[in-house]
Amino acid sequence: MDSTRANDDDGDERQAKRARRLAPDLISGLDDDVLLHILGLVADARDAVRTGALSRRWRGLWTRVPALRFASRPLPTATSAARRCDALEQYVLFVNGVLATGRDAQQSADGHTIESLTISYTTGGSEYMETSHLRRLMRSAVHATQGWMQHAFQLQRGFKSFSVDLDLPRDLYESMCLFGYDESGVMPPDDDDREDDKKKKKKKGSDPYPVVLLNVLPSSHACLQNIHLALGDARLRLPAAMRLASLTCLSLERIDIVDRDAHRLFARFVSSATCPRLRKLRLRHIWLPGFRQELRLEADELSELWVEHIHARTLQLQTPKLQSFHIDRCHSKVLRVSAPRLQEFEFLQQLSLSPRLEVIGELLSVRSLKIRLCSSEDDCVFLLKQCSSVTSHMPRHYSRLCTGTPITLNAITKMIGHHTRFRWLT
Repeated sequence: MDSTRANDDDGDERQAKRARRLAPDLISGLDDDVLLHILGLVADARDAVRTGALSRRWRGLWTRVPALRFASRPLPTATSAARRCDALEQYVLFVNGVLATGRDAQQSADGHTIESLTISYTTGGSEYMETSHLRRLMRSAVHATQGWMQHAFQLQRGFKSFSVDLDLPRDLYESMCLFGYDESGVMPPDDDDREDDKKKKKKKGSDPYPVVLLNVLPSSHACLQNIHLALGDARLRLPAAMRLASLTCLSLERIDIVDRDAHRLFARFVSSATCPRLRKLRLRHIWLPGFRQELRLEADELSELWVEHIHARTLQLQTPKLQSFHIDRCHSKVLRVSAPRLQEFEFLQQLSLSPRLEVIGELLSVRSLKIRLCSSEDDCVFLLKQCSSVTSHMPRHYSRLCTGTPITLNAITKMIGHHTRFRWLT
């Protein structure tokens, strides 16, 4: 009795499997454009590549996807430092293999081109990493980024967006600083390297610390509209001249600029001379050698600017069309602003010393103002007087200085006494 029932169950299961095999594949019957749109929504290119195993209909279809996204898989917390280095190198090999396959397929396909490339990687973990592992990790990350950028700049026709986001260990930059690098990027060799250098009779310290080189890329790109580089405190060398005629959005984060003339080159890289159509600029944790230099940001079409953790003696803005400006923890002595069309201004300084604000002209168009300064009441009063059209101010909890000292009633009266339309944000 039981055996008969089991045989019946097996027969039903075989029939169900056969029915599934014979059922029409409605998805595969869709047009290529629809399938490519679906693949373009896949969060990780690895999953898009695997669709080639579904059937002949899907084989190689992913190579025509207009948007490629690569995202690393999280590693277990207990993963060793050596294993994390291996994982990064394996990830790089996979990405490079996919890009090479896609490039070959695009060269043989008429009219097809990739429009967007997004690559993100996180090492994960917070345990201490030895010097050898830190160096290996950074070398792999820098060399991979260099190759990806060269690939992106070779995709001229129709290529609009490029993003690299490396989340490396938070103590990586601090550990690298302890190795004794100089501004030219020369790194003292490991013990094994020293032995090799002695055998090869090389001068001590001749091995260069890896640097991402923008100055070896093509000097122009006509189609790029969006660039996002978050390099995990890797070093970057800027070009003397470059032309990104279509770029409208630029984001640079966690980057150490190594050029001796870094302030001038950096200012030119984000200026109208390089990016004549730039409208959105985001700068976070940008390290520039030499605190005594002035950083001038001159962008004729810029409308949104976010600045956080920038080191410069003087930060000067020449932005005639700027409408939204956010500045947080700026390591400068002077902030000089010329932005006659500014409408939203957030000035947040959680440092012991806030930069002295100098306004060229007045900020007559400012409607929303948020202030948090570790400085005297006079700075807040000065800023509010410059923004004579303010209709909303910071939330009430911002009415105390970061030092914990309350702003006096007299100071508040001076702040808002001449603002007939002033109100507190709730």
